[in-house]
Amino acid sequence: MEDSGLGTAPVGKLLLSASLNANIALLLYSIYSVTDSLFLAWSVDAYAAGAVSVTTPLLLILSAVSTMAGSGGASVISRCLGRGDQEQAARVAANVFLTFWLFAIIVSITGILLIDPLLNILGAAGRLYDYAKEYGVILLAGAVFSTGFSAIIRAEGAARFSMYIWVFPVLLNIVLDYLFLFPFQLGVKGAAAATVISQMLSLGMSIWFFFIRKKRTYYIKRQHFRLKRQIMKETVLIGFPSLVQQSTSSILLIIVNRQLFHYGGEAAVTAFGFVTRLQTLLLLPQSGIIQGMLPIFGYNMAGGKRERGKETIKLAAVGMIVYGIVAAGIGILFRKPLLTLFTREEEILIIGIPAMIFLLAAAPIKGYEALIASGYQALGNARRALVLTVVSFCGIKIPAILLSGSLWRLNGILWAFPVSDLLIFILAVIAGRKILDRSKAMPDNKLC
Repeated sequence: MEDSGLGTAPVGKLLLSASLNANIALLLYSIYSVTDSLFLAWSVDAYAAGAVSVTTPLLLILSAVSTMAGSGGASVISRCLGRGDQEQAARVAANVFLTFWLFAIIVSITGILLIDPLLNILGAAGRLYDYAKEYGVILLAGAVFSTGFSAIIRAEGAARFSMYIWVFPVLLNIVLDYLFLFPFQLGVKGAAAATVISQMLSLGMSIWFFFIRKKRTYYIKRQHFRLKRQIMKETVLIGFPSLVQQSTSSILLIIVNRQLFHYGGEAAVTAFGFVTRLQTLLLLPQSGIIQGMLPIFGYNMAGGKRERGKETIKLAAVGMIVYGIVAAGIGILFRKPLLTLFTREEEILIIGIPAMIFLLAAAPIKGYEALIASGYQALGNARRALVLTVVSFCGIKIPAILLSGSLWRLNGILWAFPVSDLLIFILAVIAGRKILDRSKAMPDNKLC
């Protein structure tokens, strides 16, 4: 069995290595996301790029399905490996694959059949509608290729390969974007096709890792591909908070886009799409720190090494806050030149430039709720993670945007972001106090 070092190597070194690998992959993906919008804005027009942003909730739904299966499975696998049960880890991984593909097929078929009403709900109107439909149909058709199971790869300590299954597909995506949008002039359909093809590469690399690569921590065999009710139940239950988080993010984007279109038209929706892509690019390293933390935290807490778990989550929190301060400073200081990369249309810039300040103001504390919720997931405590996620989004974020928008229109929507982020941070600090108390944080699990 390959030694991952999750329970023995220095925690700081492990977290730095795992986070760097995750961040390289995430940053490259975010750079692709920005270049995708830039290429569309340059080759078609700004509203083609804005339409892709409108379809983001569809992408989040697909991502939510893969994240649910991946985070739930990774939590169980990390704990199984922490207790030395490689056979159970293999069963869980095989069931995760089956669970994801089942959900992905359902999402794909349902999404394509209901694409028109879905786009109406998403707020795609005017010039944005046709572009959004062309893009969305192709992405939904390729739903079964939309994950490389990087969370499960990280769960056994293979952080570097989990980076590779992001890096190489994203590089391919950028190259194909350029070819399809400029020399071949395929427009929005070309951008969508490039994404699906790159996802195929990611999935192919994962298949090699799990089934062909010889040096493995555990080995998945044919007999492991039998759906086990208990495994599926725990995987879905633990991963469910991630599904809820990304689903509520989709709902949030739908609400925001509809509010923006109502108060500011196509220009407001397009401006917000550009701003959120830049925000994602700047803040993704916070997600990388969380991803790097999870296997280390879950492995050590399951193995009874509470002090290592405590050190892991504290170092992750400090790293996220420090990085958030730097990212907010860069984004706010250079907000105008960053936005003018996408467009020089005055009506879009008038909304987008101040929006950058509001969306980045709470950057240092923005990811803390996700850190605590993910920590509970790593321990197998889906209930605490779910409650924190639901209250944060449905009890704070969404009501704040709806109320502020109805009272103060566009300015109210912008103010709602930093104010709600501060309230969510306070809630997460309260919820995080018990995460290191193993008797309260970790439920009794039948699997691992």
